[in-house]
Amino acid sequence: MDVSSSEFIDVDVNLSSSISYTILECKSNLNNLYLMERMGKRFVLKTLKPEFASQSMYRSLLNKEFDLMAKLNHPNIVHFLSLEDIPNLGVAIVMEYIDGVTLKDFLATNPNDKVRHKIIFELLDALNYMHSKQIIHRDIKPSNILITHNGNNVKIIDFGLSDSDDYTVFKVSSGTLAYASPEQLTPNSIVDNRTDIFSFGKILQLLFPTKYSKIAKQCLNENPEKRPQSAADVANALRAMPRNRNIIIALFA
Repeated sequence: MDVSSSEFIDVDVNLSSSISYTILECKSNLNNLYLMERMGKRFVLKTLKPEFASQSMYRSLLNKEFDLMAKLNHPNIVHFLSLEDIPNLGVAIVMEYIDGVTLKDFLATNPNDKVRHKIIFELLDALNYMHSKQIIHRDIKPSNILITHNGNNVKIIDFGLSDSDDYTVFKVSSGTLAYASPEQLTPNSIVDNRTDIFSFGKILQLLFPTKYSKIAKQCLNENPEKRPQSAADVANALRAMPRNRNIIIALFA
């Protein structure tokens, strides 16, 4: 089942005579997204579709997503604010509104190498932070990476497939086929932070098709033991490349 909640566009809809939201159309069989304005500020609501809202398994999945995200506070990760019972919608995750576009759409504007480097290192920093909290995303892909209009900052979104060590439920194989690691697609395999490293290798190839081919290839090794073991390892390998040292030093200055 595709339960991604990204790649959205605005479509107006009135849910009652007294409350009006904007539904954000998303490629998801499970969730709906809504844009809500409250006290002069925009928020995004993530709810279960009506046909799933009464089923305890899917409610638990939504609760799991919020519980995991409540542990995270990073500038390059979407901020989850609360879990609320919203009139006419039911239980919803309330999260920050991000004014930006998907990485796929952003790359269509042909950004320069400096901006591409910025995206790479912000993404790696967010992954390293997330993994330090024992959380893996399991669905890193261009549509789950937003780039803000103001500053071209990375925001990782859609943690519907995320997992952590302390959960024993919802451990089934998951992810988007084009970006999922081999172990994600193999039943009963151990999936850890290195699965996000594999997906990052795909993103690195997208941003720099040839420049970092060796590092990308290492990230994409089918054997997790032969990949870089952390996002910090990948960042260090990129910084160590002589031809990009001046650019990377400037980015971190």
